[in-house]
Amino acid sequence: MPCVSFRDKYGKEEMRVRNRKGATELLEANPQYVVLNPLEAKGKWRDLFGNDNPIHVEVGSGKGAFVSGMAKQNPNINYIGIDIQKSVLSYALDKVFGKSLYPILSCCGLMVLI
Repeated sequence: MPCVSFRDKYGKEEMRVRNRKGATELLEANPQYVVLNPLEAKGKWRDLFGNDNPIHVEVGSGKGAFVSGMAKQNPNINYIGIDIQKSVLSYALDKVFGKSLYPILSCCGLMVLI
């Protein structure tokens, strides 16, 4: 994954993910995993997941390593991963493909169901 390194105002080195070309299109093309407007989904999460399992939310899910690992270990729990960067969530969505996970990713109003 392309990253850029820089120093913050205190001189600490930080890494940021570059914008991923096609991230928005990838998220929009997968409505079974991505909720583009979570306000419209308010009160309908059980319908989106298709079951009455408990729902756990990870705020700041990043590239989805933790939330996808938890979903794999706990198939009877529904997971929602939320992040503010579409590029980062597109990498999280990559982790979902090919696995028997059903995530909801969310970014600035976008969510991935896990």
